[in-house]
Amino acid sequence: MVLANKLEYIVQVVQIFSVKLVLEVCGGAGAVWGFSEAIGLRHDGTLWFWRPCALAVGTLFWARWLCQIRDYVSENKIDLRTVSIARMKEEECASLAFQNNTTYNNST
Repeated sequence: MVLANKLEYIVQVVQIFSVKLVLEVCGGAGAVWGFSEAIGLRHDGTLWFWRPCALAVGTLFWARWLCQIRDYVSENKIDLRTVSIARMKEEECASLAFQNNTTYNNST
């Protein structure tokens, strides 16, 4: 059961941040690239300028994405090295205490 909970946390992090990678990082770089063409600034003669601009925006959003992952992991007390989760341990302890208390009350 503990393994399933750990796996659920990992799947949740991957689901959240894979979507953010596509929408925010690739979307930010693509928006610069596409908008520069849409308003007529990007053409064959200016590709040398707009390609690094789109890459710079993509790099900034990629750094922001990494910071979001760091903050999420920090806020949820996830230790990625051992994949142990402090919050899950607290919930397990509370669950065990409740089960023991219920067992004790039923036996008396």
